[in-house]
Amino acid sequence: MEITALKIVSGDCIKITISSRLSFFIRTVYLQTFPVDRLIVGEVLSEEDYQELENVGCIFSAEHDAMNFLARAEQNRFLLSQKLLKKHHSKEAIAIALDYLESKKYLDDKRYAEAWLRNRSITKAEGRTKLEAGLCSKGIDRKIAKQAIDTFFENTSEEELFNKAVSKFKRMGKKGTKLEESLFRAGFPWKLIKHIHIS
Repeated sequence: MEITALKIVSGDCIKITISSRLSFFIRTVYLQTFPVDRLIVGEVLSEEDYQELENVGCIFSAEHDAMNFLARAEQNRFLLSQKLLKKHHSKEAIAIALDYLESKKYLDDKRYAEAWLRNRSITKAEGRTKLEAGLCSKGIDRKIAKQAIDTFFENTSEEELFNKAVSKFKRMGKKGTKLEESLFRAGFPWKLIKHIHIS
């Protein structure tokens, strides 16, 4: 086998055509042992060379699909990995592609967490513990979740969210102990619950 055509698409992204007439895209940053200076038309490929280029093509394919998901909405690493697995990318290709996207800041779990918190607060009135549990259920690391929540509450009043929750639960007919329990399940601390008249 040999390289019969090369086309630089952008930056370090190259379209390669092999003598078998197979074409695929690679990103040179994903190359492990194959030297970039061997990416020339007429270069004869060993089986090992071809296997590496094919693997690099698979990584680029995972990156491409990941970018399509990211173009639609903010993603986090865990959920994006699950989506890529469903598209039949290997775990290895996904891991390398997502490392690259994180290095370029296209993928950022803290940014995802902050966006999730903003969107969640539009329709839900919840306290810290419920919000942290929600983020962790999305695959966000607990440390990152806590940082995002701290940032969120720098600009959002937890007491205001608490008062919204009280109003909501009262409209649902809850009072006394049931109201307290509902507020606690919604993630609000007892220090808030016990100091506000909720009968």
